[in-house]
Amino acid sequence: MLKDLNPVWDLEPIFPGGSDSPQLAAELDALNAEFTAVIAKMNQSKEPNEAVWAERFQEIQTLAHRFIQVAAFLEFLNAADTTDVKAQMLFGRFFSLSGQFEQVLTLVNQLILAETDEQWQALLLTPTFQPYRFVLDEMRRQAADKLPPEQENLISKLASDGYKAWGSMYERLVARVKITLTENDGSTTQLSAGQAYNRLNDPDRSLREQLMPKWEAAWQDLADLGAQELNSMMGFRLNLYEARGWDYMKEPLEINRISKATVDMMWQTISENKTKLVAYYKRKQQLMGADRLCWHDFYAPIGADGQKATYTEAANFILEQFQGFSPKLAAFAEKAFLNRWVEVENRAGKGAGAFCSSLPIMKESRIFSTYSGNLEHATTIAHELGHAFHNEAMKDLPALNQNVGMCLAETASNLNELVVAEAAIRHAKNEEEKLALLAAKIEQAASEMLNIHCRYLFEDNFCQARKKGPLSAAELNQMMLNAQKTAYENMLDVWHPTFWLSKGHFHGTSVPFYNFPYTFGFFFATGIYAKAKQVGVSFEDTYIELLQHTGVMTVEQLAMQYLQADLTQKEFWQTAIDLSLSDIDEFMALSEKILAARK
Repeated sequence: MLKDLNPVWDLEPIFPGGSDSPQLAAELDALNAEFTAVIAKMNQSKEPNEAVWAERFQEIQTLAHRFIQVAAFLEFLNAADTTDVKAQMLFGRFFSLSGQFEQVLTLVNQLILAETDEQWQALLLTPTFQPYRFVLDEMRRQAADKLPPEQENLISKLASDGYKAWGSMYERLVARVKITLTENDGSTTQLSAGQAYNRLNDPDRSLREQLMPKWEAAWQDLADLGAQELNSMMGFRLNLYEARGWDYMKEPLEINRISKATVDMMWQTISENKTKLVAYYKRKQQLMGADRLCWHDFYAPIGADGQKATYTEAANFILEQFQGFSPKLAAFAEKAFLNRWVEVENRAGKGAGAFCSSLPIMKESRIFSTYSGNLEHATTIAHELGHAFHNEAMKDLPALNQNVGMCLAETASNLNELVVAEAAIRHAKNEEEKLALLAAKIEQAASEMLNIHCRYLFEDNFCQARKKGPLSAAELNQMMLNAQKTAYENMLDVWHPTFWLSKGHFHGTSVPFYNFPYTFGFFFATGIYAKAKQVGVSFEDTYIELLQHTGVMTVEQLAMQYLQADLTQKEFWQTAIDLSLSDIDEFMALSEKILAARK
């Protein structure tokens, strides 16, 4: 039983002193020098033999892990304190390193392509390189699709002060969001973007009604700058794709190691199964006694879920449920809590959202969130612990084999959420509490089927429209509104047109089309969870083996090997959706009983 957990993470073991850390400054200088040296050596290696290849790969993988660790630390600093100007400036130095790293990868691709097919196959059969066969074949195939190396190097350099700088600007826009909320006792609270986002799910609908227009207005005030930032990012990306002869879906599909056929089948099956969700939200509106259903009602709790708890209590509940699913997962999560790998303090100045990042040199992770005491925030912690456990499963693998596409990176996190949500329902103390917990679980599936779908539709439409020129903030608002109405089956009365700006997932520069992998991960995890419940605790070793192979298989290969499922066919998706929506029948029956009792 854990006691008195500290809600603030411990970053000192990484680089002591935060943004003032001398060790951080020294590592940035060292990486710059070492990247420069590696680039010079690789430019001289026109026809490397096996020994040279092995030396270069070991060197590059070590540098990659150090690079990732610095990137994660800077992400931690900027999320923990959005007013830390030094941390913001350090990102500028990091962007130049990012350009150097991409130059290294471009040179690797150049050397890979210089090999004949016979030389290449012989190299992959050697003991040194056979473990990398999947990834290296993938790199060779993708390298053949890119521009000549000198052009790719120039693009990498230009991206530091262009494409990636626009992504950094978005973080500064988020830091400007300040919203004043009048509490029920008449006092006022100034909220950051992250705090305001959490309060949009406040159980008190009158507070949500007050906050939603302010939330919308705050983003609308930044919409012209946001439109310039988003247009510039997408313009850079689309121009690059055009030069390479790529369709705009090519990169996200390859990053996620997924076929378009699988993505299309997933959305097709989802679109055919929204009727039960429409009925669910009509019933939710009745339970709230609302005359209209609004964006801010979508995730709002129905009544009290009975799960108000301190951070320490939430951690203990999570550990208890993990223990029943996987003792190894529970032991790992306990270590993360005790070693202060988790940041959850509810304070001003923090960034919005939640994330988990790996520290590959230390073989650790850090988790960022903001905990306000309710079940949703507890499941968010469980979700991020899933990412950390995935990192743990892969920590001893070569760096090259740890590169996991987002579709599979969301597997362990979504599975953890399912474990905690089902446990909470089982522990419900009465029917009102059970109803609220059923609603929270149903709305996770609803989020994947409706909210993420609207993001996918918006991004797809934006990519097509942006080819013709930049869009105004008003046009982006309308495009988002259209996507929301389509994805949500037009079920709401009040929408969120500036969602394209308030949702940071549209503004990242590391992964294009950042959104659809969440839906894939949720339903893929659902399939794994069903298998785990069928087999029992003995499935945990198979599950860990699955996680360890997520960097060396396509999603279709992994599903076939571990679930015997063909993801390009409807059967898998329909089964997963049916399981995810199975709680709606119980919810409807229970809510009807509760509504009748209220009359």
